[in-house]
Amino acid sequence: MRFFHLLFLLSFLVLITGASAGLEEGEIMTDQKTDFPEMVGMNGAEAKAQLESQFPSFQIDIVPWDAMLTMDYREDRIRIKVDESGKVKKSPRVG
Repeated sequence: MRFFHLLFLLSFLVLITGASAGLEEGEIMTDQKTDFPEMVGMNGAEAKAQLESQFPSFQIDIVPWDAMLTMDYREDRIRIKVDESGKVKKSPRVG
C-alpha cells in the first residue's frame, strides 16, 4: 500500500513540474505581445497613445527611465520609460 502512495506522490510531482517546463523563469503564458522595442526613440506621449489604442484596458504610465519603481508584476500594466527630453529610452513592456 505504501508503494502506491509513493508512486502517486511521485507522479503528481512530475505532473506539476512538467507543466511549466516550456517557460523561462518570470515568463508568462500569453498570445499577446509583451515587449515593444520599436517604440524606443519615439515621443513618450505618442507611444502611450499608440499603446492605449492597442490595450484600452491596460494601465499605461510614462515614467523617468531612472525612476525607482515597485517591482510587482502586473499583466495589465505597461510602463514607458522616457529620458529628460521625453523620448522613449527603454523598450516598454508588460509588467
